[in-house]
Formats: sequence, C-alpha cells, structure tokens
Amino acid sequence: MAKWIRRILDDLPVDFIDGDRSSRYPTRDELKDEGFLFLSTKNVTKKGLRLDDLDFVSPSKFEEIKKGRLRPNDILITTRGSIGKVALFESPKYKTGLINAQLLILRSDDESLSPSFLYYTMKSSSFQKRLKNYASGSAQPQIPVRDLKEIEIEVPPLTIQHRIANILGALDDKIELNRRMNETLEEMAQTLYYHYFDGSVEGGDIGLEELVEIKPRMPVPDDDEVLTYVGMADVEPNRMSVTDYGKKEYTSGRRFVNHDTLMARITPSLENGKTAFVDFLDDGEMAFGSTEFTVMRAREGTSPCFVYCCARDERFREYAISTMTGSSGRQRVQENLLGEYGFEDFDQSRMDQFHNRVEPLFKLIRSNTSENQTLAETRDYLLPKLISGEIEVEAAEEMADEAVDASA
Repeated sequence: MAKWIRRILDDLPVDFIDGDRSSRYPTRDELKDEGFLFLSTKNVTKKGLRLDDLDFVSPSKFEEIKKGRLRPNDILITTRGSIGKVALFESPKYKTGLINAQLLILRSDDESLSPSFLYYTMKSSSFQKRLKNYASGSAQPQIPVRDLKEIEIEVPPLTIQHRIANILGALDDKIELNRRMNETLEEMAQTLYYHYFDGSVEGGDIGLEELVEIKPRMPVPDDDEVLTYVGMADVEPNRMSVTDYGKKEYTSGRRFVNHDTLMARITPSLENGKTAFVDFLDDGEMAFGSTEFTVMRAREGTSPCFVYCCARDERFREYAISTMTGSSGRQRVQENLLGEYGFEDFDQSRMDQFHNRVEPLFKLIRSNTSENQTLAETRDYLLPKLISGEIEVEAAEEMADEAVDASA
C-alpha cells in the first residue's frame, strides 16, 4: 500500500483566505441582482455549493475589495454559526466572486494536494468531529482559523488523491445529473399546470376548498410513538423532494401521509420557496413534521400533483403571503383563508387530463430521488474508508462503478 502521511493543515500547501471585514464590506443596500458573486453561508450547504439563491456586488465594489476573492477549485467552509459546512467552488458560469465574513477559503496547491481530495477529506465525519472539538462560543459557535490550521488529516500520494477524488466525484456527478433532471421535470409539470388551470385571488368558478383539504384531520399518535419526522430545515427551497427526514418520538406537529403537500406557512420560509411533495413514506404510513407546515391534501377527484403545483404557483403563494398576520419576522399564513383562492373556467376533464400527463413526471422524479439516495449512501460509506486508507482504492472503484452503472 502507498505510504500515507499525517499532517496538520498548517503544514500542508494550503492558503487560508478570509473575507474582507473592513469598512469596504458591502452593506445590504449594496447587494445587487447581477454583477460579481457575493457568497454567504446560505450558499454553502451540507450538500455542497448552492447557486440558485445568489447575491452580487457591482464591478466597482468588486474592484474595491481585494480580500476573499474566489478562484475555481477553492474550498469554502462556514466558520460561524452553523460551522463546518463545506463546498467546492466549481461552476461553468462563475469564475470568481467574493465571500462574506462567515466564510473562509482554503486554497491548496494542486501539484501536491488535490483540492477535490481536500474537499472530501473536510466533508468526512472524522474531520467534522475534530472541527467541532475546536468550536468555541455557545450562542454563536465559531471556529478560529488558528484552530482550523491545527486539525490533522491523512494524505496519500498525489496519484491516490486523484483516484479517491474521481471515485467520489463520479458519484456526486451522477447525483447532480439526477437533481438537474428533476428540476427540468418539475418545470415541465408546472408549465402544464399553468396550461390547464387559471388561478385567481378574486375567486372563480370553484374555490380551492372544494378541491383541496387544508390541514386535514388525522388520528393523534401516542406520545412515545416513533414516526418519520420532517423539520423545516429538511425541506430545500424550490425543490419538491425530501431526502433528509428522520425518525422521532411524536410530541406534536402536523401529521401527513403520502401524496400530501407540505407548504411552509411562516416567513421567510414561504417566501423562500419551502414546499414539498410527500412521496417517501410506506403505504398507510403516517408521519409528522414542523407545526409551521400547512398540510394540503387532494380531495376525491383532485390530482395530488395539482395540489403541489398549486402550492408552487406564484399567484397562489402571493395570495398566501397576503393573508399573513403576526409580528414582523414571525408572520404566519391564515390557513382558514387559503380555501377562498379560486379557479376560472374549471372543468373536471382538465383535472383528469392534467393528472394523466403529470403523474408520470412525478413518478420519474421519485425514481431519480431514490436513486440519488442510494448513490449518496454509497458515497457516504466509501468516503471515511477512502480518506482513512481503510479500503483499497481498487475495491472502492469497483463499488462506485457498480452503483453508477445500476443507476444508468
């Protein structure tokens, strides 16, 4: 077996680059809808880099700020608040940008330390455990750069680094391909929804309450019964599929079953697009989630796909937001008013045609999501074993190839 070495990050060819924290730091008013990227912690998630909710600064502001400039293959890590989330900056569209004060850039010399290998090392459970041990602060956890530099990692020869990164990267590439396919499929479903239905805040031929059951009644489980649980953090903005659910003893929460739609009813989660379609439970299984979800269920004759697409319709969302009451920052939708939203020229035959065309798209989205969960499980199984040298690279390559081939 090739020789591995153990080194602290500070002894490796890695630059640690902070963002600008001077008076030049952009104010909220200086953030734009276009220009140069200005990445923050919302763009660095446990699933990697998120580029669908972006802030920008003007070219003149970018020129003014010299610190914290991004290059391709830089590694981003959150160092304040929810510490330890890691992303690799690679995008065909964006070649540079800036980071905010809660992020740190690690830039490795790729002639001796592969950026991709370092990225996967930092995502590993062993690295994350060491990182948390250095965290300080209770109200606002943080990891000082000086402490981050002291974390040790295992480093194999460069050729092995590249092979490990390629194995894990192939799995992530397939996951990303499926994710993009799901985005396209959901866009197709939404386009068909707009084709068949004309929603209106002014009412119409039929009200939503006649098509959809809002906050449906369900039996109350025992307090100690363990059920599938979905928290607000488990629902990704503008994505229908839920993959990060878990199990939890029932205490209180909104209860739901397969084919229900979960729509955030609190600000800013609703404005941010947190709406999900439940398709991951067993037949007859009841689950529960955050009390801040509105559960929407198709009535007889209504397509569950219609319910989800309605909840994602900007016109309906604007109507829901208009009903919000409460103190600033904690406003909630008045669920009893949602049923007043109406549809013009409604016809049951349209509902049936819509369902026949869209249900296959939803099934394909579910298939891709299940496939991604299997690929992610394979990646997460291999990651710590590869990073520690516990498994031979050849064996890992075979396992990864089988997983990718099975999903083709």
